[in-house]
Amino acid sequence: MRFILVRHGTTDWNEQNRIQGHTNNNLNDQGFEDAKETAKKLMGLGITKIISSPLNRAVQTTIMIYLKLKVDVSLNNGLEECSFGAVEGLTLPEARKQFRGILTHETLYSCKHYDYRPVGGEDSVSVMKRFIQVLEDCRQKFTEDDIVLIVAHGWLFCTMLTALGNDNPMMQRGEYRIIEY
Repeated sequence: MRFILVRHGTTDWNEQNRIQGHTNNNLNDQGFEDAKETAKKLMGLGITKIISSPLNRAVQTTIMIYLKLKVDVSLNNGLEECSFGAVEGLTLPEARKQFRGILTHETLYSCKHYDYRPVGGEDSVSVMKRFIQVLEDCRQKFTEDDIVLIVAHGWLFCTMLTALGNDNPMMQRGEYRIIEY
């Protein structure tokens, strides 16, 4: 089955380089523009369904895309961003300083193997399992001919793309990737 991955538009915290996770931020003006531009790029790709993270920034991006594509939309909690626990709201330098000795360099900078459980968040294995379950559910619910757009989050996608062996797993806002699963 074909899936198209789209990262949500810009938020104020993105511009401030703050770690968002489950914090439910809205798109800013640039984010709405990002979403409108992304919607234009997606026209003509044959998308038949949209599944979105329920977090505001993804839902707002989804709405802008829906206004162009007019296809069925559903929300799925499995697409929420990784929970970063007590790190949410901090910048990476702040997190490094505040959680020195608790969070490893790899946890802060790699979406391959990370573990935010010591600060109340998730690890890479649990995030990967959530995402795989969403893909499996889609395969059960939809047909092979459906092309499913998934609107979600950078670290979630990075985790998945890394596991799939992608050489460039970090997605920029406004970018889309096509995967077969």
